[in-house]
Amino acid sequence: MVFISDKYRFIFIHIPKTGGQTIKKTLKQKIENNFNHKDCKSLEYAFLFKNCIKKKNNINYFRSPRHLTMYDMNNKVDEYFTFTFVRNPYDRYYSIYNHFKKRIYKFLCILMPINVVLIILLIYSIIKKQYLAVILSLVLILLFNIYIGIYLEYFKWSYRLIKNDFNRFTIENINKLENSIFGDLYKEQYLYIDEKKINFIGRQENFSNDMNKIMKKFNIKSNIKNDNIRNPNNYKGFYKYINKYNKESIDLINKKYDIDFKKFQYKKLVN
Repeated sequence: MVFISDKYRFIFIHIPKTGGQTIKKTLKQKIENNFNHKDCKSLEYAFLFKNCIKKKNNINYFRSPRHLTMYDMNNKVDEYFTFTFVRNPYDRYYSIYNHFKKRIYKFLCILMPINVVLIILLIYSIIKKQYLAVILSLVLILLFNIYIGIYLEYFKWSYRLIKNDFNRFTIENINKLENSIFGDLYKEQYLYIDEKKINFIGRQENFSNDMNKIMKKFNIKSNIKNDNIRNPNNYKGFYKYINKYNKESIDLINKKYDIDFKKFQYKKLVN
């Protein structure tokens, strides 16, 4: 998603896995986000973003507004201060892999056991003829399975991706991911921004310092919610997750994100 402040006249472009959730939590402490992710269902959203409505199989449908680019937006990007954060491609790519591992853990180790418990509760209530509990159990099971059903394809897709170790996952999937249902997560970072219009590019490796620059510019008095940003100002040129890579995976990342390395001046590791 994006964060838009009409009061302060700025737009934050959220590139996935660069600290965007932390940035939005920090800003929300003091500032209203004038972008509503549900607005894609309204004409207001359709007017704000050019690509709200897409066509698939000759059917119009609303685009899920997860991670929009500057090119998706109308002329507000010309009128407002725009900023984003980037991250070195090695750590960003591994962080995306971990993102899906956590989702599968949630599905297999949390959601499914809860479902089993609800079914056991239903059977117990029927045996004991506790009809109010039977109705409640049925409602909970129905709602819970609707939720699982909505995300089932996502969970199945995620599992197929991460069933192998990280390097096997990379070798088999790196050139397929961008065209997948969550391809925006794997898209090169430079594709999210218009270099001629972006006003500030922060770095996840220098998170606190760069975020403080933004807050100082707009005189925002707020504590940075950096719960999931480790060592926010401790980047010494060493990539945090590089020990997870083998030589072949490093070569694939170098090739896939070649332009990101060049544009954002991250150093490639050469075997």
